[in-house]
Amino acid sequence: MKITYLLPHSPEVCGLNNDAFKESTHFSLIFCEKLSELNNDVELLYFGTKYSVNKKEYEIIEFPVSIGKSFGQELSVPLLKYLLTMDSDIVHIHGLRQVNLLPIVVILYLKKIPFIVHHHGGYFNYSKRKVRFFYKIMSFFLKYPCVTLSVSKIEIKNLQKSGVSANKLIHFPVGVDCSQFYPTDQAISRTKLSLNTDDIYILFVGRMVFLKGVQYLIKAISILQKNYNNVRLILVGDGPQHAYFKSVAELENVSDVVSFVGFVNNYEKLRTYYNATDICVFPSLSEGSAIVTLEAMACKKPIICTRAHLGGGIVEDYTNALIADINPSSIAEKIVELIENKSLQDSISKSGYNYVTNNLSWEVLSKKLNDIYISNNLTVD
Repeated sequence: MKITYLLPHSPEVCGLNNDAFKESTHFSLIFCEKLSELNNDVELLYFGTKYSVNKKEYEIIEFPVSIGKSFGQELSVPLLKYLLTMDSDIVHIHGLRQVNLLPIVVILYLKKIPFIVHHHGGYFNYSKRKVRFFYKIMSFFLKYPCVTLSVSKIEIKNLQKSGVSANKLIHFPVGVDCSQFYPTDQAISRTKLSLNTDDIYILFVGRMVFLKGVQYLIKAISILQKNYNNVRLILVGDGPQHAYFKSVAELENVSDVVSFVGFVNNYEKLRTYYNATDICVFPSLSEGSAIVTLEAMACKKPIICTRAHLGGGIVEDYTNALIADINPSSIAEKIVELIENKSLQDSISKSGYNYVTNNLSWEVLSKKLNDIYISNNLTVD
């Protein structure tokens, strides 16, 4: 089967940095690799700064952005021209709310090429009038894909409310590469990173943007310093609010216990950070596909996250995670609860590890996705 994966936006992990993207752990690269192993002919199309073609187990084609430089607002004329001439058994679009989705959908529909739209983002509060109007617009475009996948069960319900047929919606959770993320010895990991043996390390991995709630986590660390002065925070990731978060750490007088590591595009090093830490915290204001939570679980680490993560249908409070409110005090309270309760740490870690390794490995999900391509007999109406 000829499968075309299409990212209708710059890769979240590294923007338009072509080299960083190709060496990253982005889900689209993993899906393409796993599906090519299932004897599919796979190509990946994405946005960068120039036109280039690279060969791995599959073909990776970079298209330059013609208009717009902000995430989700890019448009590539060369990509649209390529779609007009290309041929594929199915196109899998990894995005739902990007500005260029309209021309892509029109081209694929007119060419009668079956396509899937795969939503990886968060969800909105459907009770608000403006949000309902937005979903109505989306529901119009979602008449045309053969199937719409979403990592969020709440997003599935919102799309159904807006008029999208239930038989064209599938909840499809995000996965984790269990061959790369797995438990290793904490002491060895700390030695590799030159971390103190006796300190308590809290880890955040993600983009440095307001929606990830990093500002609340830094303030929570400030609260903890009053009674736990051996608590340290490690922030892995980069983004437009990087400098702002550094200023928050300075204002809270915790710059000496907060480490800004930057973007890590290496499996081994990222795995080392997970395994070196005690607790992973992901205080997102909005979330759809938090792969980092699954990576932490695969490394058998206890996690704290917010209710924004509940839409994915994976985390459960006091089962495989602790759920905090989106404020510094609540986040601090949950961190203390885990610090003071080793058995709770162990039970959450074990439960999360068992769940992701049995249900959410890329191998398991790639086979399910391949089955969706085959069993749904995808055709354009």
